Amino acid sequence: MRPVGGIATATDSVPAAPLSPAPEEKPRNVLGIVALAISAVGFIFACIPGALIIGWILLPIGFILGIVALFMKDKPKWQGLTAIIVSVVGTIVGVAVFIALAAGAVNDAIDDTKTDVGNSVEEEPAEEEPAEEPAAPEAGSLENPHPKGYVASIFQGDEDNTLAEVSVAIKSADADAVIAQANQFNDPAQEGYHYVAVDYTITGANKTEPASASMLLYDWTLAQEDGTLIAENSSMVVLPDGWNQTYDLNDLYEGQTGVATVIYQVPDSYTGTLYATAYGSYITL
Repeated sequence: MRPVGGIATATDSVPAAPLSPAPEEKPRNVLGIVALAISAVGFIFACIPGALIIGWILLPIGFILGIVALFMKDKPKWQGLTAIIVSVVGTIVGVAVFIALAAGAVNDAIDDTKTDVGNSVEEEPAEEEPAEEPAAPEAGSLENPHPKGYVASIFQGDEDNTLAEVSVAIKSADADAVIAQANQFNDPAQEGYHYVAVDYTITGANKTEPASASMLLYDWTLAQEDGTLIAENSSMVVLPDGWNQTYDLNDLYEGQTGVATVIYQVPDSYTGTLYATAYGSYITL
């Protein structure tokens, strides 16, 4: 071809540069990576005394997966091989840790046994504490009566308001003859019984409120050792001269004293101690 003007030009053709091939991706052994990770975690747990069991579970798994990964075709081998090595070493370490722990536990048990034996030999038997003596019965009770001559205080309402003081004594332990002589119309004691005369000495203790002998002695009776009560004689008896019935006494103010004699019928078969009793209190006669 000729261009206009008769000047010819040559055009050179330049070939295109060839395309470079894409780089090949290196194959990954995923199973080997998993095996290595499991073996590493199992190794760590195998070194911890409280987590040995976890290590013993993970290490065999990592070992098996490492063997499988090692034989996978066209896959890197080093992850599987490393997993196998780590799992074997971890197992050895775990066994060593277990043996050390077991040996320590055995030694501690032996030491404790020796200590217990030594203590059992050295310890002295504990001294037996003396048995506590039972508490003494309350004073004035039937088991622990007041002694002869005891003076009982009679209160009006409360203990700060003493009305009178009373003492009791046997005047005659066998008053049959005396009572028979006092009046021919006096009845003898019932068959199997005998009369007992008891003196109640009453002293007034209140300036404003007098003590009435009949009222004070209304609740008093005799008692046997087993607690059997003996009431005042109910038959009419005239007392000998000089013996005062309760109604013979005037009301007693502070410092005034009177003696009233009360007759009781006591069984002939009873030979024990007699007590005067009132308000739950007992006085030996």
